[in-house]
Amino acid sequence: MRRIGVLRELRLALRFLTVGGLATGLHMGVSLGLALLGGAPEQTANLGAFLCAMGVSFLGNYHWTFASTRSYVQSLPRFLIVACTGFAASAVLIDLLAGVPGLAAPARLILGALAIPAITFLASRIWVY
Repeated sequence: MRRIGVLRELRLALRFLTVGGLATGLHMGVSLGLALLGGAPEQTANLGAFLCAMGVSFLGNYHWTFASTRSYVQSLPRFLIVACTGFAASAVLIDLLAGVPGLAAPARLILGALAIPAITFLASRIWVY
């Protein structure tokens, strides 16, 4: 029975990574587009991208990853807390990375978007969905 539980968690983690990969790809495309093509400041680009990716993340994880039985009314506020906390952590990380000599803005944005998923998976698994 233990093996079944481990396999279930691995399947959930893989689905979470898939949804996260789609949301992160969208996040990266929007943030880099806004920053490099649109001339937006990094934090503005990151916020715009975060808002675009949130819908993909919530709906993908709600319906596909966790097949939640909670209502949107229960899950959405919790998701927003976890997502906003993750966004704040990535924003702080981007600011901290700005002090690293030779680390360009695209690298800071990529690192900011990739650093948070493990924490958000645990919070989503345990509390959101």
